[in-house]
Amino acid sequence: MIGTMLAVLVAAMPAILVMLAMTSPKLPERLLRTELQEELDHLIEGTRRDAKGKFFVDLKPQNVNAYDAMTKDSAYCIVDSAGNTVLQSSPGPALDALTALPTGSDSMMVPSNGTVVRLRVMQGPVDLQGHRYVVRVARSDRLVLTLSDYAGTLYLRAGLTTLLLALLTFAIVVYWTIRRMIAPLREVSAVAAQVNPRSLGTRLRSEGLPADVIPLLEAFNGALARLENGFRVQQEFLAAAAHELKTPLSLLTAEIELSNAPNRELLLQDAGHMARQIHQLLHLAEVSEAHNYSFESVRLAAILQDAADYLIRMAEQRTVTVEVNDQCGQVPVLADASAVFVLAKNLIENAIHHTPLGGRVRIELFLGGFSVQDDGPGVAPSQQPLLFKRFWRAKPRDSMGAGLGLAICLEICTSHGWALRYDAPQDRGARFVVDTNPPLESHLDLPTEYSRATKAGVLAQTPCVPSCPPTRERATVPNTGRFHLLDVEGLRSEDDRLLELTRVFCRCLQCSAAFTATPAQGLEPLDGGATLRCPKCGEHQAISLVRFEDFARRHGTSAS
Repeated sequence: MIGTMLAVLVAAMPAILVMLAMTSPKLPERLLRTELQEELDHLIEGTRRDAKGKFFVDLKPQNVNAYDAMTKDSAYCIVDSAGNTVLQSSPGPALDALTALPTGSDSMMVPSNGTVVRLRVMQGPVDLQGHRYVVRVARSDRLVLTLSDYAGTLYLRAGLTTLLLALLTFAIVVYWTIRRMIAPLREVSAVAAQVNPRSLGTRLRSEGLPADVIPLLEAFNGALARLENGFRVQQEFLAAAAHELKTPLSLLTAEIELSNAPNRELLLQDAGHMARQIHQLLHLAEVSEAHNYSFESVRLAAILQDAADYLIRMAEQRTVTVEVNDQCGQVPVLADASAVFVLAKNLIENAIHHTPLGGRVRIELFLGGFSVQDDGPGVAPSQQPLLFKRFWRAKPRDSMGAGLGLAICLEICTSHGWALRYDAPQDRGARFVVDTNPPLESHLDLPTEYSRATKAGVLAQTPCVPSCPPTRERATVPNTGRFHLLDVEGLRSEDDRLLELTRVFCRCLQCSAAFTATPAQGLEPLDGGATLRCPKCGEHQAISLVRFEDFARRHGTSAS
């Protein structure tokens, strides 16, 4: 918009300069001389003499009318070498003054109705049939200026109208052109704005962009590649370090248990604390990677109950009652069952730790999410912004945790497109709320038809996913290298072989977008397979029918 305004101002500068020149103080004097010279030229060019020796002037009708109607302000005459007048305009004060004016004078003052009118005079020679004559013309200043003002007003109005229309057209064309030129930049900016630690593999495409912008785009893609590599190395190091520490720590714990050290219990407590930190580091590394998730239809009520049962011994040790209240029935959601188990386990475990002896932990399952509330002291307002910060603990000395439990919960919710927030109850305690309502359309970018089917309860026909123990082995994702397969539909032969794909529901590892690919969009049939293409980032991969067949056989999908 600013560029359009600047272009309009630049285009308007010549018109402004012309208007300034027209208002110059020297313009009237120059205009009078120019008008008089033009009229003299017309008279010289139009003077004729016929065969009988009669003189006449061939002028435009408007000029003839001016001499006939304005005898006080305009006149002309043609004289021969002897000073005799051979032709003149209509009689009047201007003609009388012109004939009485001595040769060589260029102006004179003529009285008219109590005022004095200044006549300007100009003369020039004309040759007719071998004889030379002198053409003299007189015009008053007021006539020239009046006609000039009138014509100038008309020209100015027409000029301004034309200028405004031209500027408007120019502005529209420039605005449209600029919008069209920066449209690819807007698309690239929208893609760049979505880059986050879970989509560092995204690359900005340079098709349709100005050539001057492409080097910047390539530099940005290079920075993303280096950032992705550094982030991946960091995650791999975190997971590898935590994994490598598990074995020596287990051996150390066994050694302590078999020893007779006087501080044996304290050493075991420290070893357990270290084991817990390593375990949480492993979980954090796993939940931070998109390819570690396997999304399917699950029921939150069953998973929450499994998590509560898993922590029943811990709750009994602290004489804490854990209640699960299901208010929405068996409504399925699209999620990773084992990740949701870790999410629920961390929230319930955190609530048990902060609930006093004999207290109660309430798990409320409602339409659109669930909440976990304890009877503890709650969280101070100054500490609430730090709840989900990694390695933050309210009481570091008294806490046996690593400060990663809520950070892991936030990572899991973010990967699902859910919202995790702290909601301070009115009475006492702390309440954490997981909102599962916006994920399908606001965060996961699932296809519209899939979102509508889920909300309409179509997924309720799928079998309930059994509860799972707190392990990540079950969460192994059907990975093709660039896509996660979630569901496959196709045509089968009589011997139950997959012949042709009709629909593939999957997730892109490049931009984390979930989408439904069909032969009309995103699914290109090949000989013995098909090419999947992400509609969001353009990532594509050729996959054999054997891979789809294996996925359908292992996961019991809709291929039929």
